[in-house]
Amino acid sequence: MGTEENQSVGPKASVSSEETSTSPLPWCFRCRTFSHVMKDCHIPKLDFYPDDVEGPTELDNFLLGFQNELDKHPGPLTTCTRCLDLDLPDLFAKPFQKQWNSISQLRDAVDIVVPKLGEAGTIIFLSNCSSCRLLISSMLRAIPGTWSQMQIIRVRTPFITNTPFPDNLPDIITTLDRMEAAPLQKSICLEVEETRPSVPVLGTRMGIHLAQTGSNDRDEGSTPRWIESKPDFKQIKTWIEHCHQQHPNCRELLLFPNTFKESRLIDVFQRKIVPCDIAAKPDYLALSYVWGNVQQKAYSMDTKLPPLPRTIEDSILVVQKLGKRYLWVDSLCISQNDEGHKASQIAIMDLIYQTAWATIVDLSGTSADSGLPLVSSGRSVRQPSHQAGDDIFVSALPPLLTYAKQSPWSRRAWVLQEAMLSRRCLFFTHSQVYFECKELQCSEVLPTPIPGTRKVENLEETPKSTALPIFRIDYSGVKNAEDINKSSKRIKLYDELLKDYKKRRMTYFSDSLKAFSAIIQDLSAGFGIQFVWGLPTEDLPYALGWRQKALSKRDPNYPSWSWSAWEGALTYAAIVQYGYSDEQLAESKLPFFEPYFSARQYKEKLENPMQLICERNLDIEHRNPWMNVTGDVDHLKMTSMPFEDLSNSISTDEIKSNTHLLQVESIILNLIVHMPESPEENEGRFSICYVYIGDEKCKLHVALPGSPLSSRFHGQPQDFLMLSREEALDEVIYQFLLLEWKNGVAYRLDAVTLKIPGEKLRKMKDAKPIRKKLWLG
Repeated sequence: MGTEENQSVGPKASVSSEETSTSPLPWCFRCRTFSHVMKDCHIPKLDFYPDDVEGPTELDNFLLGFQNELDKHPGPLTTCTRCLDLDLPDLFAKPFQKQWNSISQLRDAVDIVVPKLGEAGTIIFLSNCSSCRLLISSMLRAIPGTWSQMQIIRVRTPFITNTPFPDNLPDIITTLDRMEAAPLQKSICLEVEETRPSVPVLGTRMGIHLAQTGSNDRDEGSTPRWIESKPDFKQIKTWIEHCHQQHPNCRELLLFPNTFKESRLIDVFQRKIVPCDIAAKPDYLALSYVWGNVQQKAYSMDTKLPPLPRTIEDSILVVQKLGKRYLWVDSLCISQNDEGHKASQIAIMDLIYQTAWATIVDLSGTSADSGLPLVSSGRSVRQPSHQAGDDIFVSALPPLLTYAKQSPWSRRAWVLQEAMLSRRCLFFTHSQVYFECKELQCSEVLPTPIPGTRKVENLEETPKSTALPIFRIDYSGVKNAEDINKSSKRIKLYDELLKDYKKRRMTYFSDSLKAFSAIIQDLSAGFGIQFVWGLPTEDLPYALGWRQKALSKRDPNYPSWSWSAWEGALTYAAIVQYGYSDEQLAESKLPFFEPYFSARQYKEKLENPMQLICERNLDIEHRNPWMNVTGDVDHLKMTSMPFEDLSNSISTDEIKSNTHLLQVESIILNLIVHMPESPEENEGRFSICYVYIGDEKCKLHVALPGSPLSSRFHGQPQDFLMLSREEALDEVIYQFLLLEWKNGVAYRLDAVTLKIPGEKLRKMKDAKPIRKKLWLG
């Protein structure tokens, strides 16, 4: 590691004899301008970089700022002496060198081709060198300091690296073998030495690729291309036609579902809102966009539409260019003044997007007046390039994953289900158009359809990419799992979707459940289970364990135990229990223990109105034989546990009128809470407080800052409702709900974790657990 005084190591950038007399300026990686080297920058450090998916700035702003800086220095462009010495064609042509020596390094399918290019604080990239500009464009990552050593890496990985790298060794080896089998899967980019460039991170880079030209014999199917200033709608139609012919799962319905009887569409040629012809084949496009602060007017059917907000007008033009007639837009096709019509259409929102021929997604727009990028305006973010002899090197531009996580569209709650449930999506950005269906993903730079990962017996049949679509709900892991693992697979998928949804914004928080309802309907059909207030009934104990990132006010229109009642992002959307492999299952009949839990909901029209929606029981026969922790299993047997029925605490009329109520029967522990003077931090983002079980002081892990535990209950006994317990190495992990009682009803305040070391597990008898039947509201 160097210091700010160290000199750069490696070739220096200087002006060749071919350059003009115009003085070139060096690039600063901190303020991102051609003016000075980073060591001389007046800005202390940037707070946001595009690989920070939680950052407050959109990627478009970052890219447009870079484009504006390039436009200030239009050229003429040449090649500096340092870049001539680097010889980009040679960097691509070298045999790929594996960089892994252990299992932990198998994630790094990276070849460092120029290990010491120079220190970030003093290295010079010139404004009039096309190669320097291209290398700069690939560097979208934070640089720790001026001493950081720059390097050029070559990545042997799919062009669109959106998917997580496999977690288990066999799949890692198989993936790396596929990379070896594909000779053209290489890209290079600028990096810093301190960064360990693993494959999952590569989705945030704009790699440099050797472009397809008419003079070479490279496989056109795996080579990027130079893109024009306007979208190629002929190419876009080719993508969709390929999908229609090759993907049975993406094909359109032959008829509208009967639920579309009240639905409406826009006839883009007549410019009128017309009723759906449910006797015809569905052949319309849908629009997913950000409304913003634009006040959109409502129009009656068969009325000639006046000029509409720009995004809608541009979408009408896209529909026409694709040879279609109908467009569905929520603001126009759902009557905003008719609550009955609005409710009926929200109820079938999943079908509206699933039935569409394709969905137009405006990733870059901040409002309905922004316009659809590239349609009515030119390409604001142009593709950097550099020519070396007969070879042309181009930027692949940001991957769809990076755009999708750092765009105005990604901040809006309603749009998640719109993209997730569509059979095909066309994503419009300021740099290019991306296409995604249930099977593949491609873009204008990489126009040939790229198949997703699939298991193959012969590597010669391996597809040229392991990229999978990112806006798809993949049920294969649940359907293919052993029965013992189906619950953990379901809850993990549910957890990922709900966390993504809850971090997004909505104008009216009262829409909290509505904006996720289409995904819930799809999950219900995919899992084959029911949901109650947004929680899966089959996995209800786990789903009740969601945790907020920050304390928020509850909406009384929703039950306290549902995430839909609380505004803001979630740290955890459920208690995620990871399934075991077949080898581990051979050692353990059941990898997790669950206390007894049942829940009933009042259904007035049923013969037995208290309908059982969930029941889970602890089976003491299902112990892990290789674990040594024992002690509380016998005590928690249902036959020997004290029982208290609190279900008579409210009247029958209250039960009938309050749809929030669940009748829960589970194990309750009454524990005294003690807060430390200065709460210590745990490695898992938890704060710590304590409970006493007998004379044993035990740690209680609290994820929520400002938890009611820390502010209200110090030194007082509180009721904790057990949701699950799990054996892990030499301890047992208990998950609880912290309850608060009001007028005979228990309300959820927080979810907490209690970890008991194996040698102290017998102390759980001193907690005096009681099985209680109660109302949760």
